[in-house]
Amino acid sequence: RSSSEWTMCCSSAFGCLRLIVDDFLDKLPDDSIDDGLTRTALLDCCASFGSSQHDVNISLTATGMLWTIADQDDSPASVDHVLAKLASLASDSRVEVRNCSVNTLFSCIAGCGQRFSASQWYKCMNETIFSILDDVASHCNPDVDELTADDAETIEFNKSTRYVVSRHHTRDSTIKQWTTTKVLVLRGIERVLRLYFQQLISTMCNDEEVVVSPATEKIRSQWFMRAWEKIVSFSY
Repeated sequence: RSSSEWTMCCSSAFGCLRLIVDDFLDKLPDDSIDDGLTRTALLDCCASFGSSQHDVNISLTATGMLWTIADQDDSPASVDHVLAKLASLASDSRVEVRNCSVNTLFSCIAGCGQRFSASQWYKCMNETIFSILDDVASHCNPDVDELTADDAETIEFNKSTRYVVSRHHTRDSTIKQWTTTKVLVLRGIERVLRLYFQQLISTMCNDEEVVVSPATEKIRSQWFMRAWEKIVSFSY
């Protein structure tokens, strides 16, 4: 919506949400009391404002608020929920929101990763980071029929290689914007690996089984070897 009435309503509602996050997070009911429903609702509100097309500044602020909540409550359930919301925002059509979400997500992982279990790392890498990278890569290499006029002038596909060759560097095409996002994702992965590579390797050095979910089979702790191979394949 774009009416002036909706603008005022949206701004007022977001102001209330920001007040709660800034000043009253420590007053929220303990998760053991309401099964985390209050905190889940708060995260959902932040994500909704983040994806709202109404005001990009509100979206950027709401994205940062997700990290604030994760920083205040770093329980596995809370962090997993925050990462899921940030991953969703990382596919936003607005480059500012998309890139902010990517940077925030990797900052959140960097700040909380030392407390991740093997199962959390599995979910983080395979269900969060790789899903973002796959989505971004698909936008960087669309079908020729899907190219806009600007994109068609900006890139040419070299059939002998997997890489895209830029031509008009002065034009900020959609594909160039998605390529910038891809670079941020790869830099984020590099940051996580530099911080936690030994911790990730250690998940392969024990007999622990990584339980993905009760409904799926258990995956042996060698999962990171497959994840590493995928990271290398994206990088070269």
